[in-house]
Amino acid sequence: MTRPGQLLPLRPYQREAVDATFVAWNTGVKRPALVLATGLGKTVVFAHVAAEHVRETPSDCPYRVLVLVHRDELVRQAVDKLHSVAPHLRIGVVKATENDIDADVIVASVQTLMRPARRAQLRDVGLVIVDECHHATAKSYLDVLDHFGCFDPRSGTYALGVTATMKRSDKVALGQVWQEIVYERD
Repeated sequence: MTRPGQLLPLRPYQREAVDATFVAWNTGVKRPALVLATGLGKTVVFAHVAAEHVRETPSDCPYRVLVLVHRDELVRQAVDKLHSVAPHLRIGVVKATENDIDADVIVASVQTLMRPARRAQLRDVGLVIVDECHHATAKSYLDVLDHFGCFDPRSGTYALGVTATMKRSDKVALGQVWQEIVYERD
């Protein structure tokens, strides 16, 4: 059992992925990506990144984390994993009629945040994590990432993409969204 504020321990390769993310951000990569094969704990890794981001962000900077998912069942999966990894965090959901916009970490469906009015309600977002980030070339994702400043080099908002595969069946290039794969394990 974890104590309040204590995170569920990571496997060594998961710690490497988390560390690679923060190194990338600290060296100027605003939109890194992690590629972890199915079963290696992508959700555990991004839950740690979220918790560490909330903990380490100075109080005068945007600290909230937005986890963007593309399917309804991934919303609940992400919320459950975030609760198990970092039980001390306030986790919220923005989807359909749910609108927990004041949480530390907000899990939202891209379908909901396609609407500019719903995006505008979210304040102080300093990190956008995109689960299954190979979908991020879609206009809906690009609009969300753009809204929060992930493409603006002057913005203090970062992004992280996580996926099991950086390949798309339609051959659309992912380099327009993700600057660099900073950790990969198959």
